[in-house]
Amino acid sequence: MNSNLRPLEGAREARHRPSWLIPALLCVFVISACAKPEFVPFVPPGTPLADEDPHVTQLLEEHRTEALARSAVRGSARVAIKGPDFKLNRPQRIVLAQPDRLRFEILGLFDQLAAVLVADGRRYGFYDASTGQVSRGRVSSDLLWTLTKIDLTAPEIVSMLLGAPLPEAGLRRAGAWRTDEGEISLAFAWPSGGDDQACAGEDPWGVLFAPACFLPERTLSDTGGQLFRFSADGRLAEIRALDQGGALRYSARFEDYTEVAAAVISDPSEAAERKSGVIFPKRVTLSSPGTGSEARFLWKRVMFADDLSDSLFRIPEIETRSGPPGRPGQPAPVD
Repeated sequence: MNSNLRPLEGAREARHRPSWLIPALLCVFVISACAKPEFVPFVPPGTPLADEDPHVTQLLEEHRTEALARSAVRGSARVAIKGPDFKLNRPQRIVLAQPDRLRFEILGLFDQLAAVLVADGRRYGFYDASTGQVSRGRVSSDLLWTLTKIDLTAPEIVSMLLGAPLPEAGLRRAGAWRTDEGEISLAFAWPSGGDDQACAGEDPWGVLFAPACFLPERTLSDTGGQLFRFSADGRLAEIRALDQGGALRYSARFEDYTEVAAAVISDPSEAAERKSGVIFPKRVTLSSPGTGSEARFLWKRVMFADDLSDSLFRIPEIETRSGPPGRPGQPAPVD
C-alpha cells in the first residue's frame, strides 16, 4: 500500500573548517572542556498511554490527513534569523511544494528583490541582487545553512512551513504520553539493526500502528528520532528531532493557529482566494542548538494551492544586452 510518507535526506555532509580551528578547539578543550550538546529526556511529561490507545490512533490519522492535504503554499512572511555571528530580519515572499521544492524571495528596504533562492528538489539557483549574479548547483543537505543560515534540509523546511510534517519514513513508535491538561506526546525512534528485521517489510505508515513493531521508550535517546507534541485540541505544537545519543538536532514550534485561504485558479495568470477551512500555524520557530541558530517565520499571507508551476522553482537563463548568455538579470518576483 502506498504510504504517502515522504522520506527526508540522510546524514548531512560535514562542513569544512579552516586548518587553524583544530588547534584552537584543542586549547579550549584542555582549558575548560568542550561544551556538551543539549540533551533532551526521552520521557516527556505525562502518563504513559497503552500501545493501542484509540486517542493515539485517531490523532495520528487526523494529522496524516491534514499533512497529505497540504501539497503547496504561497504567501508572505516576516522572517527573523539569528545566530552567533549573523542576523537577518526581513519580509519574504515564499513558495513551497511537497516534498522538496521551495522559493524564498528576500525583500529590501523598499520591497525590491535583495536575493532569491529556488530549488526544484535536484538543483538550486541563488540570485544575489548586490552583484547581479546567479549561482547554481545540486541541492545538498546543507544548502539552506550555507545560503540562509537555516540548519535544516530542503524537505524538512518545506514540511515544517506547511505546518503538518509527518514522522520520517522508517521510524517506529516508541511511546506515547498524555498530560493532565490533555497534551499528547508521541515518540518515534530509529530501530537498531536487530529490531528492524522483523518489520522491514511493513508499510512505512502502517508500521506505526503495529504493536509488534513498537520500540521501548529508551530507544529514542539511544538511536535518535522525533518527538511530536500535540496540544489538547489536537493541533501540532512542537517537534523535536534527536540525534543518536539523545542530542537535540532541532526543534520546531507551531503557534498562532488561524484559518487561511485556498487558491482558486481559473486562469493561469490569476489566483483568487477563498476560505479553505484549514487551521494553520501563522508562527513557526525553528531552533538548532548545535549551530546556535534560530529562524522565526511570521506568516502575513498564506494561500494553499493544489499544484504550482515548475517554473517558480527555477531561475531561467536569459541573454541580456548588458551581459553574456547565462546571466539572467533580476528574476521576476512572484505575485
